[in-house]
Amino acid sequence: MQNTMKQLLKDWLPPVLIKWICRIRHKSFVGPFESWNDAQEQSLGYNSDIILRKCKNAMLKIVSGEAVYERDSVVFDKIQHSFPVLAGLLHAVNVHVGRVSVLDFGGSLGSSYYQCRSFLPGLKSLRWSIVEQPKFVECGREFFETEQLKFYYDIDECLNSEKPELVLLSGVLEYIERPYDLMKDIVARNFQYIILDRTPVVELESDILTVQKVPKEIYEASFPCRFISEKQLLSCFAIQYEILGEWESFETCVLGRIRAQSKGYIFKNVSMS
Repeated sequence: MQNTMKQLLKDWLPPVLIKWICRIRHKSFVGPFESWNDAQEQSLGYNSDIILRKCKNAMLKIVSGEAVYERDSVVFDKIQHSFPVLAGLLHAVNVHVGRVSVLDFGGSLGSSYYQCRSFLPGLKSLRWSIVEQPKFVECGREFFETEQLKFYYDIDECLNSEKPELVLLSGVLEYIERPYDLMKDIVARNFQYIILDRTPVVELESDILTVQKVPKEIYEASFPCRFISEKQLLSCFAIQYEILGEWESFETCVLGRIRAQSKGYIFKNVSMS
């Protein structure tokens, strides 16, 4: 019955409406809240074992060939590429003559790595380093680590082993308590490229603090989530980086009359031109 309804919707709804529904259906928000702590008190948090278990099971299907793509623990039979991210990666590959080392901050168990690797065959060297929460690092090292794909507890540990030219943050900044401190730290480390993707931004002077509720059919969870002031975000890069490209990602986040458009950016370090 459910599949029949889905097909009827596809047959009768205008494509633009289907696209809009797909953008918002997996995310709902409550708020706004005065502080991150207030939002945290009204949510279950990120450290649930349910989230890790769902992500692990989904990624095992990717590795075994049962599915081809995973995002937020949901598996798909078709990869949903972020072509601007691929463009940034391939630009770095070209500059470094067939080599690239990526620091994927908050990269789960390898979602972006498996999404992008089919476009990066035959490189002289591909290194993909994920910095994540401790439980994800432990799981990643036990089940998913390879010669190319490594897991680290923090940026410093990663930099002790790898020399990444490019930092990727996809769908990450909005879940960090102090995202501007993180970005200033990353900028200060002088990476050649920084790519942000799936980052919900608003044209406001300050962030909007919310709690995101995950649909029960995915897993039961809720966590603090911010709609990020684009003005404040871009100010972190203003002196040291230039924007090579920016784009709208596939999601729109809605809280009452507030709409945050998910966007992406490729930043290039101007001191390395």
